[in-house]
Amino acid sequence: MNSSVFWYDGHMSKQILLDGVQKQFSIGDLPMLIHAKEGSGGSLFSVSLIADLYHEGAKILFLSGYHMARDEFQVQTSSAGDSILVDDESQLKEAHSKRVIFVGKEAPELFIQLVKSLPDIDERVIFFKNFELFDASIFETVQDLQHLILMGDVDTASNSDQLLLKSWTSCVYFSEPTSHQLDFTLPSLDQYQGYLHSKSGAGFLTLSV
Repeated sequence: MNSSVFWYDGHMSKQILLDGVQKQFSIGDLPMLIHAKEGSGGSLFSVSLIADLYHEGAKILFLSGYHMARDEFQVQTSSAGDSILVDDESQLKEAHSKRVIFVGKEAPELFIQLVKSLPDIDERVIFFKNFELFDASIFETVQDLQHLILMGDVDTASNSDQLLLKSWTSCVYFSEPTSHQLDFTLPSLDQYQGYLHSKSGAGFLTLSV
């Protein structure tokens, strides 16, 4: 078996390593902020993290700035039969019964409606990817939800101060933010390597490839 993947009922998911050892994140590690610039490896890491949580049984509400993230998630989970892409109000009711709900960047208002209307919203993992591409109102809608994962570039977000004021259980950095002084020293990072700083510990994060 290729060491770079796990298999779940025939489906493939990439392996996350913390200091070279398999790391299984859980909802107890949330809320989580992932700071990553384009090309740093943060995008694939974040989708792999969401795929892991899906395999653990999580229900997911997924807003991304790029459709490639949805495609990669489907590759890692083969969840097409249990998911829906919402791009019209007529799909909102049907979405309530789906384990994975995708919303494209063209319809962020539907994401807000889902956050406000889903009866199981407190149970779902909310994955808000490429947050710097969206209006701050999206973050304001989800900021109080516990099972939240935000991924994007803090330095280019219009509400970077607001993002960094939130109390995060876990933060992952693929580079040091220039817009904010961290309260710890971020070690030097190799390409595609992140650093976990959390209430339960710290260390270097990579994907096995």
